[in-house]
Amino acid sequence: MREREKQGRAGLLLLLLLLAAAAIWGQKSLLSAAGPQGQGSLAAYGAASGAVYAWPKRLAADSEALFAWRHYQKQLAEAAAEIKVGIYCTHSSESYISFSGQAKVYGEQGGVYRAAAQLAASLNAEGIGTVLSETIHDWPDWNKSYANSLATAEGLLAAYPQLQVLIDMHRDAGVSREASVCEINGKKAARIMLVCGSAQRYDNDNWQENEAFMQRLAAKMEELYPGLLRRVAVQAGRYNQHIFNHAILVEMGSTENHIDEVEYSASLLAEVLRQTLAEEAN
Repeated sequence: MREREKQGRAGLLLLLLLLAAAAIWGQKSLLSAAGPQGQGSLAAYGAASGAVYAWPKRLAADSEALFAWRHYQKQLAEAAAEIKVGIYCTHSSESYISFSGQAKVYGEQGGVYRAAAQLAASLNAEGIGTVLSETIHDWPDWNKSYANSLATAEGLLAAYPQLQVLIDMHRDAGVSREASVCEINGKKAARIMLVCGSAQRYDNDNWQENEAFMQRLAAKMEELYPGLLRRVAVQAGRYNQHIFNHAILVEMGSTENHIDEVEYSASLLAEVLRQTLAEEAN
């Protein structure tokens, strides 16, 4: 009997350690989507936001399994503290015609996710912890896109208390290819527009701080990569930016850009963000 109990406890400990390792890995990479519906993905934020699962009462308070569980919770908290940038896509289906064959791929992740993923990868490579939500927000009802992405944005802020920047990645439309492309260091790049939501139609106490931050990004972009920035646009919508004072909407090129131009610009934007955040920290 004692041998069976011992084997059972060892098996439980191994299972908990495997679950902990899987969860830690997930927190340090991408937040997984729940599929085209995008519902339920916020459950991934639970542990990182401080949620502690009820411990089975039948296990002793000094058991090895409980020790492993507490260590797992500590590692989750430490991983969350490393994340400084959160990225999501309100209009998940937005894409580039040469990449997808159409401007939108409803129910799927469009080309904007390639831009978002490249930005996240570049920031992580620079030592700036970044998380990208893969939740699809604009399917099946486009009109609920911002309501859906608001839940994601709030979840990111709750899960990662040290977040410094919250980015909503889009691509523009109705802009000619000529106006969408520039050349940076001998390579074609998709031009970038930063959009700031105002308080014209809805309450938004953060809009002036958000605009000031975008203007600092714009100045750094012009300094490092002249011509990459199209402009900083202040518009009547608030674009979920009322929940954070470093929330930006990025229009990464337009429908006419090629995906290599988009990804190149995303890597350039990562350097702009890195230098701007470094200056703000000093």
